[in-house]
Amino acid sequence: MKGLIAKDLLLIRQQLPSVLIVVICGIFMAFSFEPQIVIGYIAMVSAMTVAGTVGYDEYQNGLRFLFTLPVSKKTYVYEKYLLTMAAVFISGLLASCIAYFITAVIRHDPMDFTDLLTSYVMMTSVILIMCGVTLLVRIHFGSEKGRIIQFVIYGILLVALLLGTKIISLLNIKVSAPTVLPQETLPIVLIGAIIIFMVMEKITAGLMEKKEF
Repeated sequence: MKGLIAKDLLLIRQQLPSVLIVVICGIFMAFSFEPQIVIGYIAMVSAMTVAGTVGYDEYQNGLRFLFTLPVSKKTYVYEKYLLTMAAVFISGLLASCIAYFITAVIRHDPMDFTDLLTSYVMMTSVILIMCGVTLLVRIHFGSEKGRIIQFVIYGILLVALLLGTKIISLLNIKVSAPTVLPQETLPIVLIGAIIIFMVMEKITAGLMEKKEF
């Protein structure tokens, strides 16, 4: 496990300039956009950077060589999900600190801590589930094919959302939602997202065990 984490961290370090550009863009975005967008942007890009290591592992039959070492397929999948979860939570926390600093010190309009916490929990929860789907698809179908399937899935969800919004508008149905969730529900949302993420990890590990390299 430690060797796999070290390998992926070295791969990510090679992309450090791109990661720094993402952070700088996030800082500039905090001047104009809502903190939720900043948190979502930095957390999503950071998580996708980790998920992108699957493609490096597959390059020139890398996985076939990797599994000749004392590394099980289940451990490989577990490490990818663990590192992705860490990337989502840590980068989301960093983005929250950036957003709060910009709004409080530079814009002189400090964000309420409850709103910031809600934004952090909601954005990291959504991104965690999306990353779970991304890893499942990319590990099972391969990086290139998985990327296409991933875009198709997200495209279908986007079309369904737009159609649903259009139908609600045509039927003149009024839908209202609270802008801020009650604090009591935040742990439930976060735990629910983690459980879904763990279920996807188990499914991915099961599919990975059946693959031949």
